[in-house]
Amino acid sequence: MQYRREIDGLRALAVIPVIFFHAGLSWLSGGFVGVDIFFVISGYLITSIILEQRAQDNFSLLTFYERRARRILPALFLVMLCCLPLAWLWMVPSQHKDFSQSLIAVTFFISNFLFWKQSGYFSAEADEKPLLHTWSLAVEEQYYILFPLFILIAWRLGRRNISYLIAFIALASFIFAQWLSRHMPSASFYILPTRAWELLAGSLVAFFLFNREPISNKHLSSLGLFLILASFFLLHEDLPFPSYFTLIPVLGTCLIILFSSSTWVAKVLSLKLFVGIGLVSYSAYLWHQPLLAFARVKLLTQPPILLMISLALLSFVLAAVTWRWVERPFRRSINGKFLISRNTLLMCCTPFILLFIGLGLLGHKKEGLPERFDIPAELTKSFRRGLNAYECFDLPTPHISEKWGCIIGKKETAKTIDFMVFGDSHLLVTYGAFKQAAENTNTTGFYAGIRQCTPFLGVHALRPDQQERNCFQLNKRVWEYVRDNKIPQVILVARWSYYTVGGYGGDQFSYIGTTKDTTKNQENSIKAFERGLIETIEAYASIGTKVTLLQQVPQQKFIPEEIYYKAYNSLNVVTALNAMSVRKTEHQAMQGYVTNLFQLTQKKYPNLEIADLTDTFCGDSCLVGTQTQSYYYDKDHLSVVGANQIIKNIETLIGIKKN
Repeated sequence: MQYRREIDGLRALAVIPVIFFHAGLSWLSGGFVGVDIFFVISGYLITSIILEQRAQDNFSLLTFYERRARRILPALFLVMLCCLPLAWLWMVPSQHKDFSQSLIAVTFFISNFLFWKQSGYFSAEADEKPLLHTWSLAVEEQYYILFPLFILIAWRLGRRNISYLIAFIALASFIFAQWLSRHMPSASFYILPTRAWELLAGSLVAFFLFNREPISNKHLSSLGLFLILASFFLLHEDLPFPSYFTLIPVLGTCLIILFSSSTWVAKVLSLKLFVGIGLVSYSAYLWHQPLLAFARVKLLTQPPILLMISLALLSFVLAAVTWRWVERPFRRSINGKFLISRNTLLMCCTPFILLFIGLGLLGHKKEGLPERFDIPAELTKSFRRGLNAYECFDLPTPHISEKWGCIIGKKETAKTIDFMVFGDSHLLVTYGAFKQAAENTNTTGFYAGIRQCTPFLGVHALRPDQQERNCFQLNKRVWEYVRDNKIPQVILVARWSYYTVGGYGGDQFSYIGTTKDTTKNQENSIKAFERGLIETIEAYASIGTKVTLLQQVPQQKFIPEEIYYKAYNSLNVVTALNAMSVRKTEHQAMQGYVTNLFQLTQKKYPNLEIADLTDTFCGDSCLVGTQTQSYYYDKDHLSVVGANQIIKNIETLIGIKKN
């Protein structure tokens, strides 16, 4: 196959924005689409190789897979090996357990499925996963396994018919991606069936150019470059992806491959700098994520942007070394014969495969090897989610389920229900506390909730799984139940900032709207929140029910487990806990909008009561816990220990003990 320098330049154009996007350059909001450019390039190159060799009747499936192994494995295994000591030294058990699982998944090229199940690609937790970026390698390897087999089976149909069949499959994949990105966005982002159309787009370009000279069209190649550059700055993580938005970088890449020959675009991409970066782009891609992730793990706080940029640049230096001393030796050949034989390659790779699988199984089975740290056993046990309501009602389909809530308290002898408690995941983790408080006060309550659902009437969760978790319908059902059973009090519990102002950095939103088709943005979420609050209070006032809004618990800035492990590695645990726990003033500032809104609304509606938990958890700092027990299992959800802290608050809300 004829070498095209501009393709290596195109690789550079793909890898640079990916690396600096992960480094935290906010203005490069669509830098992640560099991966989509890689997919198209891979589809084009692999298909071109297969077509050329198949037409000459010298295509070997074994040789094809061997070449892929030489290209992928040596550099990948080197990077994974370098991750091991840093993970051992710096990662807390939960992180190390996830890392251990990723060692196995990467080895078998199924890490895309693992990361789909663990977290979303754009979540804060994902930034601390050193091998997160290998999801794209897994997608490509799965494609490399299946696509040659498809070509061999379909070859008798002829190239034209095969290209038609590929186009049909690509269209089906694109339609599936568009649908799944709105219903299961994390799955859609990671899996091959929704990414195949991008690789197949490159394959179709290869079919079109096969036995043809590259085409020169300065207008179409310029358009392609414009589309790629525009996607780096106009696309962002809140858009469904992959979807029709992904057509922008995919189409741009196809246009450059098809029409850039002998144009100014090809000349720019063929510059020595771009070609050089393109040649080492694979190794640069491998190195950048571990460097950035371990910086975040080590420092706990968000690393300075200058440090992250420096690490991004370091990834290119390491890439050049890796390309020279690892990639090239394994791929170098003379007269078609590799200098490093197939058997030598196998002997080199097998020990690493066994090592990664063995260490991965050990870290998974041993729960991240907590014995690496000298931490009290009582503390380790306290990193548990608060008991939740899954034991008493069926989730996650409350709009169709017959069992959508449960009675708590003195249910055996109760003739009436004293209170309804309803909310999102902040309520669910307090199930044990509400249950105990109801028993302590001899009262009877009805308990219902679902995660990421604003407990206000007239509000739609703008989530892809809206049909499965329809809180709009559940809110109506709760009100009707309160009305029909003449319940005098309803207590609403939620992470209110999640739907209004986000987290401490203004991120972490779950968008809501007054209709299910409302545009997802903060302004519309706040409007829906304010309207839903009033509608809810007035609706309950109309049936004579008092509404109590329980303010959310203080949200920590860092994962509690990380705080404690770093505190116990310091000279003074108490001082470290105070320093790393969120300040009371920070908590109050983040809650300022909701607090003011609730207080202003309370002046207008006598049936509204507000309960604040700040004094329960805060002095000058809102401590993450005691020296030996954590109040939280993540940044904002209470652990069992934390939930027990609010039993007295709940008893005050629901009534005085009866005789």
